[in-house]
Amino acid sequence: MPELIVTGKVLSSDYRVFAFDLATGASLAGWPYALPYWPEGFPTVADVDDDGYQEVCVSTDGGDVRAISRTGLLLAGYPLPMSAPAISGVAAGDIDGDGLFELVAATWDGWVYAWDTTGRALPGRADWPMRNVNERNTGVFGDHGASGEIFWDGFESGDTGRWSLTVP
Repeated sequence: MPELIVTGKVLSSDYRVFAFDLATGASLAGWPYALPYWPEGFPTVADVDDDGYQEVCVSTDGGDVRAISRTGLLLAGYPLPMSAPAISGVAAGDIDGDGLFELVAATWDGWVYAWDTTGRALPGRADWPMRNVNERNTGVFGDHGASGEIFWDGFESGDTGRWSLTVP
């Protein structure tokens, strides 16, 4: 089932991570996940506990990294502490060649952290191959090739009934 993961950064301190079913626009069971701190960067999705399901990983201004299960619950052993607020999102990859994912995050005081996980990083597998706004990973709204759509919501082409979403 195609899903959409987004973070809510509201100045009222209502910080959440949302997971939506793209076919229906409905929140997945157990979501959204409430964060106590502002989320930094993009969420990263990877199977960090090797249960066969992808977790959503986020770093925060509270100086931690969180891994949230498919059911919207914080994984055991998380959050992972850092010395200062995160400066960007968390990354997942096999940086030491052991075949397992590591999570990597950086802080405002200049430290870069890397944690081992038990999730297998399979060769040639991209757990969540699209990030940074579009499938080309450019980070530029409107960079969708020939479609001409900025957000792919149908609005620019006049098809405003293509998708609507009510955030809980």
